Amino acid sequence: MQRTIKILHKIPAFNTHKFGVLYVGQGQENSEIDILENDFGSIRYTNFLAGLGEIISLSNSTEDYYTGGLSPGEDGKFACVWKDDTTQVIFHVATLMPFKRTDTKCISKKRHIGNDFVTIIYDDSENGYSFGTIKGQFNYAEIVIRPVEYANNVVYVRLKQNSKIICLDSQTISDSNLAILVRQMAIHTNMALVTEKGGEKTTNAFASNWLQRLRQIKRIRTKVDNEANKTLPNDFTIYT
Repeated sequence: MQRTIKILHKIPAFNTHKFGVLYVGQGQENSEIDILENDFGSIRYTNFLAGLGEIISLSNSTEDYYTGGLSPGEDGKFACVWKDDTTQVIFHVATLMPFKRTDTKCISKKRHIGNDFVTIIYDDSENGYSFGTIKGQFNYAEIVIRPVEYANNVVYVRLKQNSKIICLDSQTISDSNLAILVRQMAIHTNMALVTEKGGEKTTNAFASNWLQRLRQIKRIRTKVDNEANKTLPNDFTIYT
């Protein structure tokens, strides 16, 4: 029973999402290592990051926020998060993670970003970021941001060819509203991908954390009822 309850406690009482965030500078559009090695971006990128979520200290906030596997120290001092009453989001921001000279292939960054379904690409390069430059086991979708003149941006979603999700055409959005749009696009795209990938397995429904907690509670109740029935004697005449 104690083990079963511990499993229940591991399922958050809110929905969670995790996204990779990459900055692509001039001449980096085809270089995975150069992109992952970035530890800062342009001023407009920095402002976008500030609007995307709250910058927290990993060492002080791991119990209050969903951190998506980030570890204090090993994955940097700070993280970008966002939450409301029902949802928490962690952004695996490559520029916030430390570049380690002993890690020439940036495996420590890729183990997080490469396992996210959705990656946000802030593309400041001249020729345009090439889809799939950052390789990972998942990375089914990329939300690409191309900053243009007059404080505007062109935003669009690219999916792997085997995906059946329908995406809107590219949109033009101002710097002041960019973070809000991209965050909502990332959440909706991630939910669609989870539903699609879930349909390829055992269920075609989007299983929220609330639903998973309910299922676990029902399992606990079933186990308790079964154990109680085992302890009841078959012959009640001994009590008469």
